[in-house]
Amino acid sequence: MSPLNLNTLVSTILSASRPILLLDTCVYLDFLSKAFEPQSPYGLKNILEMNDAGTIYIVAPELIIEEFARNAPNVLDRANRALDQVFEEVEGIRAHLEAFAALDKSDKPPFYLTSRTVTRSVNIVAAKVQQMIDSITVFELTPESKSRAYERQRKVARPARRGKDSLGDCSITEGLLELARKLRSDGFTERILFVSSNVDDFGDEEAFKRRFLHPALQFEFEPLQIEFFSNINDAVSTFHP
Repeated sequence: MSPLNLNTLVSTILSASRPILLLDTCVYLDFLSKAFEPQSPYGLKNILEMNDAGTIYIVAPELIIEEFARNAPNVLDRANRALDQVFEEVEGIRAHLEAFAALDKSDKPPFYLTSRTVTRSVNIVAAKVQQMIDSITVFELTPESKSRAYERQRKVARPARRGKDSLGDCSITEGLLELARKLRSDGFTERILFVSSNVDDFGDEEAFKRRFLHPALQFEFEPLQIEFFSNINDAVSTFHP
């Protein structure tokens, strides 16, 4: 689907009347890179279920889709190699147990602990993430948003940081702010959620507060009732208390 212009997107969202969810690029990549961490499946699984049920509306500026497509192959490759290492360690443990007669060689390991499942496991997660990407409503950044993003970076206003190319983060931020302004001015009362695990740029500078939104961004988000989460599972849990 071609990206929608902002006015068409606003009209579509107002007609749907559902909570809006915008995930930063890093969140989609986290689904791949952290796919086999203990809590990882639940955020992705629940978002897919909510999206299929029509209880949320997932949007993204086209920049996020471009960034994901550019970075996903490398992230997938690292995920495959990390999982390969896990299986090698499992095989090493099994070899030690067999060597010391603590495990009978005739005992077969569970299917999910065999090398046959390695690539399949990563591919299952990748397919689910792509399913979500394909279901997103993508929108164009307006010239005004692009201009404000350049200005934000020039002023080193969060999420920009000195010495770093922050135009992507600034563009996503300005796109979100402009969308929220238009929605709220047209009477939209549903929730607007933004999730980014990039706490270095979006989070508070104090170490123990890094998972919370930086005060400078909070000043901009709060009047528009934009909710920020640095952890996708925390965001999802607000729909499943």
